[in-house]
Amino acid sequence: PSLSEALAQQQAAAASAPAAQDASGAQSAPGAQNSSGAQSALGAASTPAAQSAAGAQGTPAAPETAQPQTAGPTEADCPVAALNPKLHKVIEALAVQATDAMVYGEFNGICVSYGLLSGNYAIEVLNEFSYEHYDEPLLELDGSGNSAIVYLSVDLIAQLHEQCRKLKPEA
Repeated sequence: PSLSEALAQQQAAAASAPAAQDASGAQSAPGAQNSSGAQSALGAASTPAAQSAAGAQGTPAAPETAQPQTAGPTEADCPVAALNPKLHKVIEALAVQATDAMVYGEFNGICVSYGLLSGNYAIEVLNEFSYEHYDEPLLELDGSGNSAIVYLSVDLIAQLHEQCRKLKPEA
């Protein structure tokens, strides 16, 4: 039923129902307004029409039960699963850039925007991971300061990006 039909059904049900106590314990007629202008919580929520109206407004009438979560890919299935999810976002951003080099200031900005401490932290963690799993560096830093150049292993970044995509839950 439409919202107006649901409200009409609620008012009809409230008129025929016996008096109910509101939250303060005072007796009131169902559908009656309290001093703040709101309907009694018990009277408003206990009728089927009110529950239907609540469902029509996008609020579930009854609490939903939590669905059991299935375990995602493990590190054995997908080595990148062991990395911090913030690093997954950095890998994704680097894959989108599709470049083999960038200025450290830009790289650092990407890392910080995804909640990492710094670009240096990302380089250290990602290279440690990369050496452990692929025997090669993912990133190389040449120079110092924000004008330094970060060289990226484009092929390895693409491979890690594909693994990160597999970790995302299906929408």
